[in-house]
Amino acid sequence: MALSYVQYEGDGTQETFAIPFPYLDKSHIEVRVNLDVTPYTWDDPNTIRISPAPPPGAVIEARRITPRETRMVDFVDGSVLTESDLDIANLQTFYIVQEAIDIAGGTLELKS
Repeated sequence: MALSYVQYEGDGTQETFAIPFPYLDKSHIEVRVNLDVTPYTWDDPNTIRISPAPPPGAVIEARRITPRETRMVDFVDGSVLTESDLDIANLQTFYIVQEAIDIAGGTLELKS
């Protein structure tokens, strides 16, 4: 079971797709249809819309890509340490690890 992405098969009519995994920011979600990055809109925090609907048999993939190059929280000496900042800092690392596990698992397993 993937931790940071989900795949669907297009049927030519379905436009909405669930995002069943957590993310820190909507900009961290990338959607591809048949490997091509595809524009989408958000219906709510857990549902995206691709319009027009992907064609029958198309592979739709929504993947979380958490930024690795920069920290989302920068702690400063003497500042107030908040629960929110600690959560974001830890979740960023946790999500990057999950994404690495998904990538490694995908390269080591044969998909049927």
